[in-house]
Amino acid sequence: AQFEGAAIIVPSPGVPLPKIEEHLSPARRGLIVGEMELAHSRLQGEPILAVTGTSGKTTTVSVAAAMLEAAGKRVFLGGNIGTPLSEYVLERMRGAPRADVLVLEVSSFQLQTCRAFRPKVAVLLNISENHLDHHKDMAEYEDAKFRLFACQDKDDIAILPEELRELAEKYNLPATVEYFSARSRFPRTRLLGAHNQLNLEAAFMSSAHFGVGLEAASVAAETFASL
Repeated sequence: AQFEGAAIIVPSPGVPLPKIEEHLSPARRGLIVGEMELAHSRLQGEPILAVTGTSGKTTTVSVAAAMLEAAGKRVFLGGNIGTPLSEYVLERMRGAPRADVLVLEVSSFQLQTCRAFRPKVAVLLNISENHLDHHKDMAEYEDAKFRLFACQDKDDIAILPEELRELAEKYNLPATVEYFSARSRFPRTRLLGAHNQLNLEAAFMSSAHFGVGLEAASVAAETFASL
């Protein structure tokens, strides 16, 4: 009864969709809209750099934001990392300056309720078994992750690790696809381990599409403190 008369239903990302859908008639299930999707519909053309993956998302978006700022860009960093995209929209309505790039960490939970979300540059870092208490199986989890690319077109960029090439080809991504691997391009960094070299590479490849050069990226990589 609480949903009667609702124009839209915006769930917390942590609430599994079946828990809401069981209280709605099939015709009303289309009213479910994620917070990120709702906020995205109110943007005014700001380009988005979005990152998802099982692990490394927070480090990668934080480094990408640092690289963009080192190149002189005004950046909003948010999404699953803490500050919702809707907060940016509200601040813009109050007169806050426009960001040059919106850098968003995006979870599989958030992506399940996205239908029109379209990043200019979308990054999938990795996929391994996770959140299977929320998703019914691994296939649903993978589908949720690949929703990040669903609304892109050939003018947009999809960035994935080389190891996911075969899986990505199965999804027939509409964007221009680029693959990354660890290259030790940033030897001077406090981010230790091969996994962080992958995160740095993904951060640089994605931010480079917004005008970040290797020099600015190297400064950010060297000064960035591990989270």
